[in-house]
Amino acid sequence: MASSKSNNRKRRADKQKARDQRRASSRTEFVLNPELEQAFIAWLPDSEFADELTPEQAVGGIGPVMGMIAHGNPRFSATAWTMADLDVFAAFLDDVEATGSELDVQVSDGLQLAAVAWLHFLEKTDRWTGTDENLAYCTGVLGLDQLDGPPIRTPSMIELDPVDPEDEGQALAALPLFTRLTTVLEWIGDGVSVTEAGELSVDRTVDLATHLGFELSERPESMYDLSSVSIPWVVLTTMGIVSINGDRAEPTGRVDLSSAGDLQTLRKALTATIAAELADFRSTDMSMDGGFIDLQLLLAGMTDEPLSPVDPVDDEFDDQQTVVAKTFASALTARFIDDGYFVVVDGLLEVPLPLRPAILAGIPDLGDDDFDDL
Repeated sequence: MASSKSNNRKRRADKQKARDQRRASSRTEFVLNPELEQAFIAWLPDSEFADELTPEQAVGGIGPVMGMIAHGNPRFSATAWTMADLDVFAAFLDDVEATGSELDVQVSDGLQLAAVAWLHFLEKTDRWTGTDENLAYCTGVLGLDQLDGPPIRTPSMIELDPVDPEDEGQALAALPLFTRLTTVLEWIGDGVSVTEAGELSVDRTVDLATHLGFELSERPESMYDLSSVSIPWVVLTTMGIVSINGDRAEPTGRVDLSSAGDLQTLRKALTATIAAELADFRSTDMSMDGGFIDLQLLLAGMTDEPLSPVDPVDDEFDDQQTVVAKTFASALTARFIDDGYFVVVDGLLEVPLPLRPAILAGIPDLGDDDFDDL
């Protein structure tokens, strides 16, 4: 069986062949079946493309695309594109993006939109006659798989059902979070020294991480390099359970974080933890997209439309930004599952009902800047 790397090399070679073929070709007129064309025109007004394409634009765009493909493949079928067919068109789009004028790019964008609409039409109306593999490839390259993506949610959109206080308290007290926080408090004891910035030194960070049971592959440069240490620390200091006085961090009083009776304290601790987790991931450009993905997973997990975990990295289709986002999002999702903030039900991520009020309160509001790169 061929390796994924050899398959990727073959796909790149096929794309280069398609690019060379397209450059050497002249335009071929492709005559679309009139009945198919009329069905496409009739489908458009009620489709997702109604506000983006007029029937004239759609038909006028798909014709040149198919002509371009048909020149290199005399057996080309309008309802059964192959990977090689799509590569011819993709090579054209790549060339225009790399060397074309602004007008050229606008024209190519219109052709791409027409091609996306055409493939969507074939799929939705059961007129696709090619293989499922070829359809997945063509729609993946053109971005059609993003059309049916989940909606972007904000915290204000979420409506929660009432939660019984006793159920909430028991669910909160059972979380691993409170064992960790209690362990950190025990480690602090009567107090520990901190830096001028009110943080743990690297040596104390390593000691606390070891005390919590974490094995370190490398020595951190600061407390904030280890979320397993920094997040409990931020939660305890934010809540005032631990106070910073000069070069000392000391507990402010006895707090029972293992009792379901102190509902307000438990709820605030989980809220502060979720806020710290998401703030940590959304604090750098590298991890920001991953944090946003998990934020959306949490919000969806409180609705009737929960989402599945992040798809594995696809070396063939994913660009570097997507790979990084998926990597960070997958790591945080796995941690949330281990910590009990997610439960997997039929392959979907749901937030347990008793935890939803505290978790929702910890999710930051989304402003315009959060949507700029979507």
